Amino acid sequence: MANQSCYYVYKESNINSTEKAMRLINNSEYFGVQDGSPSIITINGPCSVQPSWTIFQNGNVVGTDKFLLTIASTQKLIVSSHPESQYSRLYNQDGTYVDVSQLQDFSKTNFVRIPVGESVALFYLDKTADVNITFKEERLLV
Repeated sequence: MANQSCYYVYKESNINSTEKAMRLINNSEYFGVQDGSPSIITINGPCSVQPSWTIFQNGNVVGTDKFLLTIASTQKLIVSSHPESQYSRLYNQDGTYVDVSQLQDFSKTNFVRIPVGESVALFYLDKTADVNITFKEERLLV
């Protein structure tokens, strides 16, 4: 009797997930007073996986964030790392929102800043989710 061939199938652990990368260039000048620029990250749903992102610079991880939630198609997650207005909110279509800071993964750095120079933001989201990052280029006058 001949040996029967065996085939193995390995499925992705989350077929709806995908990575989205953004190259960032921050020309801010802080002269050692501050590490990076505050940012506002907006993720428009739907997102059936727990959204997370990592900021890399020169091969090193400089910031991470993750939320233990999903986002409906009518919702958007907005995360601000501005010191005077730091928040994580899940907005509904009618403009109402709920604070979701307690749903952040506290093993991450959270409320990421964009480092000075070149960096890459890598997002783990659904294929249909949309993401935007807003940050200011700042100059410290001495």
